[in-house]
Amino acid sequence: MFRNYFLAIIWIILSVSIFFLHGQIISRPLIGHHDLANGLVLTVASIWDKEGFFTYNLAPVYSYTSDIPLKEGFGIRGRDGRMYYVSFPPGVYVIFYVLAKLFFLGIKDTSLRILSLAFFIIDCFLLYRYLSSRYGVFSALVGIGAFSFFPTSAYFLGSHFMYESVILPFWFFSFLCFRKLIFSPYNQKYYLCFFILIFILSFCGFFGLFLTAAIFIMVFFFGRRFSWNIKYRILFLFNLTICGFAPFIITYFLYLGKIDQDVLNNQLFHRFLYRTNMDLFYKNSPSFLDTFYKFYEKLSFHAKISFGDYFPAIFFLAFLILVLAIPFKIKLFRKNEIMPYLFFFLVAPFLHYIILSNHLYEHDFAYLFILFFVTFLFVWSFKTLEEIIRKYWKKAWFSLLTAALIYIFIIPATSTGGYRRYFDEWIYDTPDYPIMLTNMRKNSNEHDLIITNYDSNAMMWYYLQRNVLGKMFGDEVINYKNTYPNIKNIYYMTDTKINAQISCGEREIVNKDLLYICKLN
Repeated sequence: MFRNYFLAIIWIILSVSIFFLHGQIISRPLIGHHDLANGLVLTVASIWDKEGFFTYNLAPVYSYTSDIPLKEGFGIRGRDGRMYYVSFPPGVYVIFYVLAKLFFLGIKDTSLRILSLAFFIIDCFLLYRYLSSRYGVFSALVGIGAFSFFPTSAYFLGSHFMYESVILPFWFFSFLCFRKLIFSPYNQKYYLCFFILIFILSFCGFFGLFLTAAIFIMVFFFGRRFSWNIKYRILFLFNLTICGFAPFIITYFLYLGKIDQDVLNNQLFHRFLYRTNMDLFYKNSPSFLDTFYKFYEKLSFHAKISFGDYFPAIFFLAFLILVLAIPFKIKLFRKNEIMPYLFFFLVAPFLHYIILSNHLYEHDFAYLFILFFVTFLFVWSFKTLEEIIRKYWKKAWFSLLTAALIYIFIIPATSTGGYRRYFDEWIYDTPDYPIMLTNMRKNSNEHDLIITNYDSNAMMWYYLQRNVLGKMFGDEVINYKNTYPNIKNIYYMTDTKINAQISCGEREIVNKDLLYICKLN
């Protein structure tokens, strides 16, 4: 009994410390576009309140070209941060909007956050109860872990801000493990290891959560039969590596040769690494990063020459075969653990792709809450799917069909959600730039142009409200100068030192108000 009370006190202390560490996430206004509860949902809901549900005759409304003013003076840009279809198709906005009206909550930040968090907890609990009754506790934890940590590509989980999704998966799974640690007399060392591990990694920032997901899956898949002989140690490291970094590497090759190499390297590699806390460890060791960076350049170059445009397909299919085949080959799973394993690797990307391709999302994480409901309904009929797989998986035609579905659905799922939309809208939509600059020039200094490659920092908004917002992509600075001949000074601004070093080169970098600024002309 004393042991249980002691563990309960430890769990409470650690929970409070994590919430305190990420306290700004819980209390911040819903202004971003990386939330489960999202600021843009409020914008769209307010438009519907004033102008009706079918705004603009179902036509898509872009941020920069819309005539919908907000108090920031930047159109919808001031609320969401990018270009979106904000009118129709409505996607996830409808559910939030209807529920808020139904429960008289009002369309405001607090009610939206409450609804979002409630969806998350309820869905996870239902999925956990169903999977645990059918496949056991281990498989249930693996199942909800997969759909909480890996519903979208690993790039987002490793490099994008997640706000509520940083807190809730951590708390939910730590609670489940804590409960099993107290009440279950079996396998306590595995629960205890994960219980400690997830707290430690949660303190490490977003990259810690990224690794937590991969390690979580490895621990609970291999926990029952994990042995410290060389075979299992190699398998553990092998799976941990590919689960973590394969989607990033795959997408790197998907865009290799299709966009400017400098842009690709900057946006994929550096943002992947430096939006984490890893820069705290390596900020005094640029040689290490340069070596790592050059390795990716060489790898991409040789892969492109050897395989051409087919490399992403070859690479990913090889990765999938290895991940699926090795555990079965050494008989690592019990019978009732096989289906959740397949379920994670095949169904999660499939559902993710369906949601993306049918525009049931706002951006990044706002659509995730609905994924759990879709998943739960799908799992409810899982027995039928399980019987089909068991009956036909050895048939040649079924194997070919499965391979085709994997190629069609999973590869787009690792790219469409992040890079393709990002590059299509920012790099190739240069005709929209003059419109964007015109709309944002109301409060600007007519002689200065500030260029940035990221604009979510609060201090950056302070400067951008007084200046023209541009994008730092090579020779496009000249286009800005031609568009506004009165501009005398062009500055580059960022909130990270590494981005400043990359973009400013040998120019003098000034640190002002936690921002890095250099003059480009």
